[in-house]
Amino acid sequence: MLGLPRPTSAQQSYKPAEVASAGDAYTDYQVVFDGLFVLDVSINDDGGVHRIDALRDPGSMLDAAKTSLRSWKFHAASRDGKPESSRVTVSFVYRPPDYGPAAAVPPKDFSPVIPPEAPDDR
Repeated sequence: MLGLPRPTSAQQSYKPAEVASAGDAYTDYQVVFDGLFVLDVSINDDGGVHRIDALRDPGSMLDAAKTSLRSWKFHAASRDGKPESSRVTVSFVYRPPDYGPAAAVPPKDFSPVIPPEAPDDR
């Protein structure tokens, strides 16, 4: 006879943070270069942005991306129905208009970016 454990209500249920509303990141000047920004965003237990760390920063539009992100609204993550802080990865891609022979080209040494593990992720 083989006995299998039955699911119990003691199992924790986790729901990740979700974006409730978001806007684009605009600046007063025209973007000349392509840019792929990857940001590690800490969300507090009330859904507010607590901290933003750049994981990939090509340098030209980071401030616009951070300013935009601070206005985003999140539904906080929750465990067993109780809100808790969490982290999300957000990417912004900037593409300038087609400038003919000066058009943007894909990066040569592209590699994915993975956020570092934080002590509270375990």
